[in-house]
Amino acid sequence: VGPKNTLVVTYNSTGIGWYKSLNSYFDDCVIYDTRNWSKSIKSQLKNCVVRKKHLNQIKFEEGKNNYVVLNYEFFQQGENQKNANYLYEFLDKNRIDYFILDEVHSVKQREEDVTMDIEEQFINGMLSNRRRLMLQFINKLKEKNPDLYFMVATATPIINNLVEAKKLLELLHGENFNDIGTKKNSVKSAVSFHIG
Repeated sequence: VGPKNTLVVTYNSTGIGWYKSLNSYFDDCVIYDTRNWSKSIKSQLKNCVVRKKHLNQIKFEEGKNNYVVLNYEFFQQGENQKNANYLYEFLDKNRIDYFILDEVHSVKQREEDVTMDIEEQFINGMLSNRRRLMLQFINKLKEKNPDLYFMVATATPIINNLVEAKKLLELLHGENFNDIGTKKNSVKSAVSFHIG
């Protein structure tokens, strides 16, 4: 697809795995290490240049494949405005071409009320702070780059009811599917959801 600047969000426990994978698949890339994950494996990272930088100090290198791997905990610092500021400072300096949410079940939503906006759902306990912050961030990414490639990945079964399936699709598409019913977990509801 040709994207040069990729942002990955994953668990702390899989961050090092992302560094190793990027290094093994790409010959010429720059990995920006904001978490000091590369310290223990730096000698194994032969193909990629690793730059240890604070998130708000990163400026992508022109013509290179640039990668930043963040952890989900960054998106649950609801009252810690400092992390949000760093994230948006980073976004002001850099254009993201490809956004990957690894272990996407970390931002799933099990309940909904289509009459409420995101903030109301958060206040009423239907939406985690992590998901709320992630939705805001994804909207900002798409605003800055309407041609953004977006991928989610997980090996964990994540769809336990129709609300979870609907909310995952809404996350991916960036739009609400309020016309799709989720009240009854029936075959008829699932088929209308699939066709919708």
